[in-house]
Amino acid sequence: MQDFYKNLKSIKSLEEITNEALYEKLPLSWYVFLCDIKDSTFLIKQGKYKEINMIAALSIIGVLNINKQLDLPFVFGGDGSYVFVPSLIFEQTKEVFLQTKIKAKEAYDIELRVGYISIEELYKQNQKLLITKMQISQEYFQAIINGGALEYLDRLLKEDKLSIPFKNSFKYIADFSGLECRWENIPSPKHRVLTLLIKSFKDDQNTYKRVLKSIDYLVGSKEQRAPIIKENIVLSFNPKVLKKEALLFSKNYIQQLLQIFKYIFFNFLGKYLMQNGNKRWKEYKTRVVNSVDTEKFDDILRMVISLNNKEYKALLDYLEQEYQNKKIVYGTFSSNSSLMTCLIFERHGKHIHFVDGDMGGYAMASKEFKQRQAKSLSWK
Repeated sequence: MQDFYKNLKSIKSLEEITNEALYEKLPLSWYVFLCDIKDSTFLIKQGKYKEINMIAALSIIGVLNINKQLDLPFVFGGDGSYVFVPSLIFEQTKEVFLQTKIKAKEAYDIELRVGYISIEELYKQNQKLLITKMQISQEYFQAIINGGALEYLDRLLKEDKLSIPFKNSFKYIADFSGLECRWENIPSPKHRVLTLLIKSFKDDQNTYKRVLKSIDYLVGSKEQRAPIIKENIVLSFNPKVLKKEALLFSKNYIQQLLQIFKYIFFNFLGKYLMQNGNKRWKEYKTRVVNSVDTEKFDDILRMVISLNNKEYKALLDYLEQEYQNKKIVYGTFSSNSSLMTCLIFERHGKHIHFVDGDMGGYAMASKEFKQRQAKSLSWK
């Protein structure tokens, strides 16, 4: 059963998320681990939106590094994550999530909630969790989740009902290597970057199909609304930007300075190679663009898109009309750029690039989403 996700058939596009026949149930012997950053809205006001993304990504890379032969599904939510694992690595995953919690506090003074539940127990609680996957690049298949269980788990985590007991010592030392954050904020190819959350009211799957078609019509195809283009990706040489990564891997000031100088050196080298190196290096930015997770579905349609002001107004008018007609609940957040957090398994091989809107895109869109969702509770 440990190869369940590896052997799962994949879908080709988000339009297929409405077909439940393409999903499967997770094995009873698997577990779902999740984390969520406490008071993320307050932290965003303090300017810690990049740190929030780093912690969410840290929990994922730490688990993926336990056994690199396993293919595991996961969800990056900006200010939290879900990771699904077989019993084979259950104990190590518990320790990775606890060590992520410690890193969050030590490096950024961020409180991280961590928890888990077995899939068997989740089903006993009459929760529905279905999974498929969508191919993003040659090496990266994105998990697609349906059924409504993730929202239920998020609520239990915040109510402190899924917590992992804290430990002071660990049998397994987490390997967080591969997490990188060495790009400047990426400006929108158009006027804006819009972070968008959409949930069908009453989980009507046909609504998603209609909404996706409307977004295509109002904003353009996935390629036309892409927030990341290779011309806008620039390596950072700003010590303040690079320090955010250094804080995770260096405990004292001198070590952090050395890490920052190392990142600057490698960025200069990378810039030179991307301009003057071999074919693989010259195509590096193309590989990055082809490995981003800008559009996904995990019980909620999550998108980070670029659009001009006219498209922005038309899309918001459409979403509000759908909301007033009691078809969807939605949340949005507009900024001028995107943030990218990278998982690099092989420099010229497997990449995964998590994208969020600048200034706390997903977390801020979620705040607006929850406000509309609370109003929708009175709907009949």
